[in-house]
Amino acid sequence: MDNQTILKKDKLGLPGILRQSLSIAGKNPKLLLFSLLTSFPLFLSLLIFEFLFHETLLNSVDTLLSDDAPHATYCNGNICSFTISSYSRWNQPFSSTRVIAEHYHRFVLLGLVYLMLVHTLDLLNTILILCHSSALYAGDTLQSVKAFFLRPIKDFSFKGPLITSLYALGLSTLVTVGLISLGSHVWMYGPWPGFPFFMGYDFYSFRRWDEFIAAFVLMLLFGGAFLALLIKYIEWSSVWKVGIVISVLEEKHGHIAIGVAAYISRECRRRGFLLMLPFFLWRLGLRFICLYLTWANNWGRSVMIAQVLGVCLSNLLMWVVLLVYHCDCKRRLLEKKMDVEGGGKPVLHQ
Repeated sequence: MDNQTILKKDKLGLPGILRQSLSIAGKNPKLLLFSLLTSFPLFLSLLIFEFLFHETLLNSVDTLLSDDAPHATYCNGNICSFTISSYSRWNQPFSSTRVIAEHYHRFVLLGLVYLMLVHTLDLLNTILILCHSSALYAGDTLQSVKAFFLRPIKDFSFKGPLITSLYALGLSTLVTVGLISLGSHVWMYGPWPGFPFFMGYDFYSFRRWDEFIAAFVLMLLFGGAFLALLIKYIEWSSVWKVGIVISVLEEKHGHIAIGVAAYISRECRRRGFLLMLPFFLWRLGLRFICLYLTWANNWGRSVMIAQVLGVCLSNLLMWVVLLVYHCDCKRRLLEKKMDVEGGGKPVLHQ
């Protein structure tokens, strides 16, 4: 989509971006149908990843709750709750080290499956969605199934988006490691009864009130840092994903595409955060519901299928939203440049 086409579009706020995105996806049933067909390999790869993820997580919890870590078990039917009998015992660093030592091969396999299978198929599906969504947004129409598959092969490159997506994945992984580190410290210093997965700490394991207060203050500090980093992560994720959009639609890739995305969206970061927040909460909610129903009610396969299907459907809408968001950011920037060149000083449009 060239600059002239983008300038002809209306300036959109947050509700306008959502309405336009829903209009593109809802008024073009071929886009929805073809996207679901092309998402089938991604659907299967995500199912494989979810099965491996749940197996790895379950084995890790079994290791933490082994006989070497004192705990009490209470069962009511098929639902069991675990109570750690010693706060200091659970808090010792040997637990995570032991999990990594015993299950490192599972973590490596999980990473390879995601990188080699899920990430690659997700990127191919993203290119198809962005290719045809941009055409629809520019006023074109979808043709046959054959054209749906052949047009991206003729008009778009895979190398550039792949490089950009690897940059985005690396940045996302680094921030995720930071979130996990901060979150683990919040867990270590906070007395959480009944959380997570029906596990709880013993409040009476604190010998003195000053120990409790010190732990509570540390929990608040790490919790505040965790919340701040989480907010920035959601905001930055909009920049990284817009970088992938730029890499697909324009001849830019890698850190250049992400840098351009950061530049054109510098005055729209709050809007990007608000657009990404529902998708983040949707995927997080699906993850926790799937974990709860799988572990507490033994509904593993059907719940995982429903979760993966929800992820695939949200992916379609998310990339359409990001496409419209990118075009709106670029329109505002082009309009601002025209005001600078025409009037001598910039006029900031809200």
